[in-house]
Amino acid sequence: TLGSLFGKTDTEQIVLVVRSSDPGVLTNRAEIAGNLLDPYLTNNDSEYRTSFGLTNLAIKKYAPAAVDAGDTLTYTVVVTNIGPAEALGVQIVDILPQNLALTSVSPDLTCRPNANNTQITCGTYTIPISDTVTVIIAGIAPDEQDIVNQAYTYHEHPDLDDSDNSVVVTTTTTLVADLELSKFAFT
Repeated sequence: TLGSLFGKTDTEQIVLVVRSSDPGVLTNRAEIAGNLLDPYLTNNDSEYRTSFGLTNLAIKKYAPAAVDAGDTLTYTVVVTNIGPAEALGVQIVDILPQNLALTSVSPDLTCRPNANNTQITCGTYTIPISDTVTVIIAGIAPDEQDIVNQAYTYHEHPDLDDSDNSVVVTTTTTLVADLELSKFAFT
């Protein structure tokens, strides 16, 4: 209960601090009422919703549509924090195509391939709102027709929209013949 407010410009401010280790959406609703007739009832309540710990990550992957077998195939993986909160404990996992001969991963300090070089895990990152993390993976393209690569991302708290947390790209390999012609003369 607040004291009396006098005049049109008197205000009273209440500050509440809410701490929670659980992510979620907090709804703050305030209402005011008085003993006198109020001709403007539509401005006597207010509601504000804010989320904490919840965020939306989106992953995109860029690769060439085609590459010659034996050439370097480079994947660029970009994870964006769409918001509305900072993303904590972000991991990026890339499932490498079969027979891709891994040559490099950047940033090399936070990305580690598994023992068979079939999967790369990067993280753990904290990504501010509207910021991105980029991972670049390169390898020698195998002589298969279609090279399929998948990556996904996750973080400490439930994602607001997990439909954009994984991505698949396909690159077509062009087989290149290495022919040599020799001419001999018999005498």
